[in-house]
Amino acid sequence: MVRNTTVFRALLLGAALTFPAITALAQSAPTKSAQYASLLSQIADKKVSLMQKEVFAAHQDAEIAFLREQITSAKVTTGDVEGILTKMVAQIERAVTADLPFQREERLNRIAKLKNDLDNKDMSIGNKYRLALSALQIEVNYGMSVEDYVGERPLNDGETVTMRYALADLEEDGTPKETDDLGQPVVEGPEVGTYLRYGRVALVYMDDRMVSARRYDQPTTKWIDLAGAELLEVRKAVRVARGEVAPAVVMAPTHITQ
Repeated sequence: MVRNTTVFRALLLGAALTFPAITALAQSAPTKSAQYASLLSQIADKKVSLMQKEVFAAHQDAEIAFLREQITSAKVTTGDVEGILTKMVAQIERAVTADLPFQREERLNRIAKLKNDLDNKDMSIGNKYRLALSALQIEVNYGMSVEDYVGERPLNDGETVTMRYALADLEEDGTPKETDDLGQPVVEGPEVGTYLRYGRVALVYMDDRMVSARRYDQPTTKWIDLAGAELLEVRKAVRVARGEVAPAVVMAPTHITQ
């Protein structure tokens, strides 16, 4: 009986000693499993991140290749644009030469400057394009506006300059003053009057006394004197352009070829 009791106690003691170890092992099992699962998750995240970087790198390589191709072809594109601009300027110059002779010197000087700008190797193609479009727009606007400006009387081949005193240099009775407003001696000079441009439809000239007028005839490239109703209509148009009278509808003196 004593022996059996001793054996039973030994078994109880062994069980008491073994149970905490088993419990500790059982408690640590979830922790190890969680750590393993966490490690697997980190590995998966790293793989996904690496795949994303590889895709991004491939996309970057494709972008670089595309940009290199664009840079290579840009030289050809620049050359094409410069050729187009050169043709555009030549067309503008031909149009100005064949157009009504209003402010022709100013317009041709603008074209000459534009040609020099196009030949400037230091100027960007974008700036050249902007200047060419600006010159073209100026010419287009001429056809949609009415303008008056002062100038000497236009002459045909074989005609001589008409010399006369300016209105400001005349007394009320029409006799010339001895000196002008600046105290300078009054002398005769080329006749000066007003040019009036009706878009690109007509160009006329009226002297400062508003007693004579001429229109430019494109078919013959000559200046033709106006009289009668046409003279009265030009006088009215000049006064409207100067702001001397209220705006009104005016008739442009034109020549229609049959």
